[in-house]
Formats: sequence, C-alpha cells, structure tokens
Amino acid sequence: MTQEQKQKSALERLKAYEVKGCHMLVPSAINIDDIAPGFALVIDPVLLKSHPRDKDVYAHETNQYDYTANDWKQEHRSGKELVRVHKQGFDRLAQAARIEWLQPQIIRDAQVKGRMMAVIEGMIRTSTGEYYRVSDVYGMDLEIERKKLELQYSRKTSAEYLIKRDLLQKEVHQEKHCVSGAKNRVTKQLLCIANTYTVEELKKEFVAIRIVPRLDMNDEYTRKRLVDMQIAAMASVYGLIPNSQPQPQAIEMVGQVDEKLCLGDENIIEVPQEPVEKESRSIDFQNCEALEQCRILTALSARKAYGLDAWLKKVGKSLEGLTVEKRFELFTWLNTQPDTAAADDVPFAMGGAA
Repeated sequence: MTQEQKQKSALERLKAYEVKGCHMLVPSAINIDDIAPGFALVIDPVLLKSHPRDKDVYAHETNQYDYTANDWKQEHRSGKELVRVHKQGFDRLAQAARIEWLQPQIIRDAQVKGRMMAVIEGMIRTSTGEYYRVSDVYGMDLEIERKKLELQYSRKTSAEYLIKRDLLQKEVHQEKHCVSGAKNRVTKQLLCIANTYTVEELKKEFVAIRIVPRLDMNDEYTRKRLVDMQIAAMASVYGLIPNSQPQPQAIEMVGQVDEKLCLGDENIIEVPQEPVEKESRSIDFQNCEALEQCRILTALSARKAYGLDAWLKKVGKSLEGLTVEKRFELFTWLNTQPDTAAADDVPFAMGGAA
C-alpha cells in the first residue's frame, strides 16, 4: 500500500469514527485537511474502561458508588452515571496521542513548609510538523490537605490515626502527586477532554490523532534505520540490551507558591479518597498504639451507648490493662452494634478472661 493509499485509509477510518460518535481527541492546532508534505496522519483508538473498579475513571458523585462492594449502588445503574477520567485513563490517552513531556520543575515554597507545586510542559506535533506546547501547574499544601482529611474523617472513631496515616502518604508522595496533577491538566487541555462523561458514553472509543513524519520506504538508508530500531526495540523487550535511559529527575528550586494553586478546582482531576472499609478499619486499629486504641474504644463505646465503665468494673480491668487481643475483640464487637446499642448489652465473647 502506497503512502497516499495509507493516508486515504486513515482519513476514511477517521470519518467512520466521527459518524459512530466517538470522542475525537483532535487538538485545535491540528487541521486534518491541511497536513504538511512529508508528514502523515495516524489514528489510534483507545477504549477506556467505564467501571470505576478498573481505575480508568472514577465516580463523579461518590454517593452513587458503593466503595465497600466496589460497584454502583443498585439505584444508580442506568448508564447515565457521571464519571471523571482517572490518572490511569489520562496516561493511556496521553500515550495514544504521543504527548512529549519536558523535564518537570518542582518549586518548594520558601516561607510555607509543606507547600509545593509542579510545572510541566507537554507538546504534540501539529499539521505543519511543528510542535504545539501547553504548560500548566499543580500545587499541594499539606496544611490544606490536613484540613480536608479532618473533614473527611470527622465521624470516624479512629480519625486521628487515619489523618496521620493519609497525611504521611501525601507527604511522602507529594512531588509525585504534583507532577501527575500537572500532567493531567496539560493532557486535558491538549486533547480537549471533557470534565465528565456518562458510563454510556464511554462505550465509544477515544480517537487519538497524531501527525508523524512520512518515511520513504524506497530509500535504502531509511529502511535500514527502521530495521535497526525494530531490532533494538525487540532486544530491549527480551532483555538483550539495557533499557533506555529513565526520564530525568524533576528540576527543584525554591520560590513562592500561590495558595490558590493548592485549593483545587473543576479542572484538577484528583482521585477521591474511598471510605474506609471494615477490614481496613480493623487493620488501622491494630496498628495503633495502646493509648490510641483506648481512646478509640472510649469514643466508639459512647457512640454505641455501651456501658463500658460498668463492663470494665465487672471484669476488674482498665482499658490499658486489657490484653491486645481483648481490646481488638471489644473493638470488633462494638463495630457490629448499632449506634443505639443498649447500655446493658455485654459482648458475649468478652465474658472470658481479660
């Protein structure tokens, strides 16, 4: 097939996707009808998985999704549920569109501890063969994140531990989150990705359009270079030669970061924190120190209206005096009780030695 025939075939496929109603990821800088000589059109369809459990997208309205069952609630299975593109989905779309990334920059605020932002620039080739560039930023302030976590876990008996746990994770991975957030923003702008899609809409492909150099396969040198590249790629896959050099580390600098960049907005795609499941709560409780476990049990007993003091007097122990196993046994039993548990209820399993 000649280059002209391939180009015609690509345009026909593109037209078919348009008629089908697919999501056309056509940057405004690309004019399909005016591709410069020496360049060709390449079409790469990507089908994002529409269910949040597959991590390409996540539920826009978290109250419609049952995170314990990892599925939509029964009353929200019409196909009209709104979802947002997840980081994994953004990465797949960016790969299909062959977005090229420049080295990211990390700016740490010199005055506010725990505040930083990432700046990154992505680019795609246009119809003229030149590059169209877009840069954006993403900021994170750990103090703001702490306040968000306090609100999220305000009704949890182990709120203090959960906040410390999640905040530590954010601090450890803060640079990575900032770079990913900035990349998501750039990808969204370059490919004109919408804020939300319905589950039904995601049954249709995203069609990435790329402009690539048109290679003359009649030229002996070009053919030889292509063969060398294919052999090198295969050798890398099978471990015959070292992999290509890793992406350069981010450039770090000190400066001032605007607090407004750390507040979040509709254009920042973040993965929502999922509610803590029963198993996760148990693990968290077991990882707590003894004093924290006692504090959790006291708060949980109050919420369940359980006569903890009376039971402790009966067994002749304080919370601190209970064995680790008995504290966990009490925690497990309390979590099975409704918030209006009778004050005289005594856990059957707790009747033994404390």
